Amino acid sequence: MIDRFRKTGRPLLEVLTDPNLVFMDGLRLFRRRSIYANIVNEIDTIFYTTGISKADPFEHLQETNLNYIQGYEPTIVDWAKQPEYRPPLLHQPSLLQRLDSADLKRSLVYIMTLLLGLLLSGPLLIIQAYLSIRSSRRIIQHKRGRSQIRINDYRIPLLVDGIQRQADHLYESLNSALPTQHLPESVAMKQILPAENTASKITGPDNPTVMANGDLALCKKLATNQSNDSKASFTPGIGHAPVLALTQTQFAMIEELDALGLRKFPVHIHKTVESHAAIIVRVENAEFSEGKVVIRHWLQEEFIP
Repeated sequence: MIDRFRKTGRPLLEVLTDPNLVFMDGLRLFRRRSIYANIVNEIDTIFYTTGISKADPFEHLQETNLNYIQGYEPTIVDWAKQPEYRPPLLHQPSLLQRLDSADLKRSLVYIMTLLLGLLLSGPLLIIQAYLSIRSSRRIIQHKRGRSQIRINDYRIPLLVDGIQRQADHLYESLNSALPTQHLPESVAMKQILPAENTASKITGPDNPTVMANGDLALCKKLATNQSNDSKASFTPGIGHAPVLALTQTQFAMIEELDALGLRKFPVHIHKTVESHAAIIVRVENAEFSEGKVVIRHWLQEEFIP
C-alpha cells in the first residue's frame, strides 16, 4: 500500500479493486468467488489478509468456540455463524504467560529486526560497492567495444538477490509476530456499516445477496442491536472481534471486494504448524490430510464445471 502505480498516484492494490476498472470486471465474470484462508500458523499471509476481513475473530482461539461446516468439521469454519466468545478462566497468570505479553513480544520483534538490519547491512553494503565498481568497469569496456558476457559475472548478483529474499521473508515473519492493532470503539463503529449501495453491486446467479457470508444485513443488525458488552466493536459475521486499525483506503478495498459476493471459508489446520503447505497438500504427507478436506469441500460445494 506504499507504492504508486504508474501515473495514478494510487497503490497498485487500490487500483486493482477499483469497481470501474477492468480488473473487477474480470472477477465479476466468475459465477463464484471462493476464499479459503488459514486461521492459525500462517506466517506469510495472516487470516485478515487472505480472508479480506475488517477483523480477525480467530486472534485468540483459546477464548473462542468455533462453528464448523457440517461434514467438513473440524477443518472448515462456518463463516456465516459467529464464533462464540468464551471468557478465559480467572487465575493468576503464570511466568510463561507473563512473558507472552504483547509489550514483550513487540520489544523482542524490534530488537530482532534491529539485529537483523545490523547483521545484513554490512555485507550488503560491501557487496553493493563491489558490484558498483564492476558495473562501472563494464560500462567503460562496453563503450570501448571490449565487452564480453561471462556467466560468472551473474553469480554475485544472484547471491545478493537470494539474501534479499531471505531478509524479506524474515522481516515478514517478524512483522506477523507483532500484536495486532485495533481501532478504538468510537472510531470502529464508523467502519462497521458498508456503503448502502454495496448489495446492489453483486452479480451472478449464485450471489443474489451478501447474506451468504452474513455481511451487510447481519452487520446492520449487530450495529443496531448491540448491547453494552465491553467488546462492542462488531464486524460482519465475526462476533466479538474488534475492528482492525486499517486505513480508509483499506476499508474501501474490503467493501468493494465483499460487494462481489465473496464466499469465505476459514480453515483450521490442527495436525501441523505448516498450515501454509497443508491447506493445498503441497506434498503427500499424513499431517497434510486436512488439506484434502479443503479440496474436497471446494470440489463438492464450490466448483462449478
